[in-house]
Amino acid sequence: MGKNTFLPEKGCPLEKIEVNDAINLIVVDTHWYITNWDKHPGINDGCEIKTKEKFFGEFEGLLKKSQGKTTLIAMHHPMFTNGPHGGYYSFKSHLQPLPVLGTIKNILRKTSGAANTDQQNDAYNQLRKRIISLAQQHEKVIFVSGHEHSLQYIVQNNIPQIVSGSGSKKTATKNVNGGVFSYGTQGFARLDVYEDGASTVHYYSEKERNIVFEANVFK
Repeated sequence: MGKNTFLPEKGCPLEKIEVNDAINLIVVDTHWYITNWDKHPGINDGCEIKTKEKFFGEFEGLLKKSQGKTTLIAMHHPMFTNGPHGGYYSFKSHLQPLPVLGTIKNILRKTSGAANTDQQNDAYNQLRKRIISLAQQHEKVIFVSGHEHSLQYIVQNNIPQIVSGSGSKKTATKNVNGGVFSYGTQGFARLDVYEDGASTVHYYSEKERNIVFEANVFK
């Protein structure tokens, strides 16, 4: 793996990195799954994984090989979110571009699933259902994502979801559906994994320039 590279490499949707004897990192290119392949006929030319079923089979195999370790699944699109991409909008968004029109826009966005960046989209929803189902069969799996412009810590289906995507702009988020912490601000999250297998997450806010939330992920 060279310098300044993106993972996964070679246009593949999946890659495993063994951090050490106790931690594995599985990197998933979620955009590969949700994109319209008809518009990108050469999308799989450089990779052995050429179908979505093959992808899920390989993903399940990597999870099994990580059994007993803390397994971080890093992917841009979160499997759980309480922000706009999950159908939760700020009051301000209902006023843009105009009152009423903003509300109609949000309703259409939430019900149509037209945008593949939203969880209501068929492809996005299929992806999350399969990944969640496979991850539930293993212990010490943590989802790590960006996509939303906020800081979130969610625990659903016994799986922790860390959302740390607010590096530039910020959007609103709510503390619902397994939400433990949410903050519509710029910042980042730090995950610490200890020698005894325990782990903690710490959220830092650019505004406060300090830790604004911390929690035990696994004891």
